Amino acid sequence: MSSRASSTSLASPIVLAFPTIDPTACQVGLINPGDEVIYKQFFALPDNVSKWIGIGGFEFSDPGTTTGSDMTSPKDSCKAFIDSLKQFLNKWNFRRIDIDWNGP
Repeated sequence: MSSRASSTSLASPIVLAFPTIDPTACQVGLINPGDEVIYKQFFALPDNVSKWIGIGGFEFSDPGTTTGSDMTSPKDSCKAFIDSLKQFLNKWNFRRIDIDWNGP
């Protein structure tokens, strides 16, 4: 994504999707270190654009995938996921989140 090549006049919010989720440690992070460039370009978009992060997607919703339910129960996993998500949001200065979780 190039912030210079993107027209934002008709778009708000814009959702950047998806960071990765480590289902064992319940940690949110970049899929690969090179993604930092994409995140920096994303935040170079004009200030009038509401910038959200989308989390979940295939990691929560593909058949046979239990990442979402595993991270919301038991209580310790849920807390670890929420704490990690808050750190990720703060690190990148996201103010809104879209959770894409269709089940199970």
